[in-house]
Amino acid sequence: VSTQSTWGSCSEVYAVMASGPLTGVPISGCVGDQQAATVGQMCFRPGDAKNTYGTGAFVLMNTGNQPVTSTHGLITTVAYQLPNQPVVYALEGSVAVAGRGIQWLRDGLGIIKDHSEVESLCRSCEDTAGCVFVPAFQGLLAPYWRDDARGCIVGMSQYTRKEHIVRAMLEAVCFQTVDVLEAMMADCGFKVPSLKVDGGMTSNATFLQLQADLLGVPVVRAPIAETTALGAAVLAGLAVGVFRGFDHVCDVLNRRTGAVTITPCSAAVGPTWADSECAAVCPICGISPPIPPNIGGPFSNPVT
Repeated sequence: VSTQSTWGSCSEVYAVMASGPLTGVPISGCVGDQQAATVGQMCFRPGDAKNTYGTGAFVLMNTGNQPVTSTHGLITTVAYQLPNQPVVYALEGSVAVAGRGIQWLRDGLGIIKDHSEVESLCRSCEDTAGCVFVPAFQGLLAPYWRDDARGCIVGMSQYTRKEHIVRAMLEAVCFQTVDVLEAMMADCGFKVPSLKVDGGMTSNATFLQLQADLLGVPVVRAPIAETTALGAAVLAGLAVGVFRGFDHVCDVLNRRTGAVTITPCSAAVGPTWADSECAAVCPICGISPPIPPNIGGPFSNPVT
């Protein structure tokens, strides 16, 4: 690889392959994992937000050309930078357990044999029958930052069945996503018109409906599953003239069919997440930690 001496953006020719079957091919995109997914989801305007549901869940919101210092438990990060243009910043919040929770239901509890069972089990019950799952297996990440928290399932009764626990696991991921987005809204004041989503869990339509209902805004599933690879390709393509700019990128990508929009259809009711989260960090001695404040935001009252 033959490299140039200085780099200044996420989209420029950094090096050229000097040997092998790719001789002469430029390396022209350099971006982090979740930042690439943000580009792949076309989050180019302040307030655009995406969530990637992998083993964990990773939410990024574009905050424009000024960094926003979070006072609600989030991380300020660089989203991307194009040549000779200002840096675009983002707020980031990570949820430790998303798909990892489904793995635990299979490998830990043994109540499912395969992840493909999750949606049908979830659809077989209208709600969790009062059951709330806090999957704090190794603490809670944004926006709580409680490394002393431990997982718990509260609200169980003799009528609790495995489908209630499975549904509560899905709701847990949704609840934590709501908390992260409300923290983002409190920090920067942008109103999020929709949440763009990708990752393995988004193949579950029932899960996406739960997320939309709890957020109170549409959830849009990307037509291309690998948005991280797409984002890196977009930045590389911009550097070598495949794309003329972000408007051209949006025009090309929006021609693809397959994007799915899930609109909110009901308000989620039941045990509060804050109370259950408090239970997750209460030690056996009975000394209760303070419940995190209600920071409000556009998702506090989902549409009905």
